[in-house]
Amino acid sequence: MSQIKTVVVFCGGSAGRKEIFTKEAYRAGQELAMNNIKVIYGGGGEGMMKAVADGVLAEDGYLIGTTIQSLFGVERPDLAIKVSKMEIFQTMYERKVSMTKQADAVLVLPGGLGTMDELFELVVL
Repeated sequence: MSQIKTVVVFCGGSAGRKEIFTKEAYRAGQELAMNNIKVIYGGGGEGMMKAVADGVLAEDGYLIGTTIQSLFGVERPDLAIKVSKMEIFQTMYERKVSMTKQADAVLVLPGGLGTMDELFELVVL
């Protein structure tokens, strides 16, 4: 069995109603980084995405942010988040394909319709 080197994380851009979810998202980011696993995430600077990113960065992990051109101007990542690499795509489909092709594993955390879309797209890719 090959070792997991890169994980894509699908999760919500908002924090949701239960603080425990953002705390655990932060912890998940920390654990991945502590195990030298690169993390690919949606590139957002709020909510669950920010929590995962903050956890990775707290442990000096490698963080790849991904977004699409039309959202980059609207939902720019929090400038406090220092991603190792930012990838900007033209379409959501291109973004999802790239994310999943780079990853050895996928972690799905709480989110909304966008997270569900990413999960379902993954199943059919």
